[in-house]
Amino acid sequence: MKEMLQELSANNSNRLAIATSKLRKELLRDVEPFGLNDFFSAIVSSDDVEHGKPAPDMVLKGMEKLNSTKDETVYVGDTLYDLEAAHNAGVSFALAGWETKMSDQFKKY
Repeated sequence: MKEMLQELSANNSNRLAIATSKLRKELLRDVEPFGLNDFFSAIVSSDDVEHGKPAPDMVLKGMEKLNSTKDETVYVGDTLYDLEAAHNAGVSFALAGWETKMSDQFKKY
């Protein structure tokens, strides 16, 4: 994961953000120990929006913070809520490459 984030962030045309249903303090607790904060230009947590996923609020707030457009945005996630949030925001979606207990739910898409 770290190598992939290094490669993506090394390209100046890429701007990365985290959009999570966690509270900001939970996210920082979970991300900081791995040294991943520096790869992201913006963080959107549940503290920052009125409606969580699958509403588009987190995606739209992240785009606003990155000064990004729908055509420039790809939302990478690992749950159906992530997929729905991306679709509700009108942006492309990419399924994260790791297995989760929800992975089988994507087979119908």
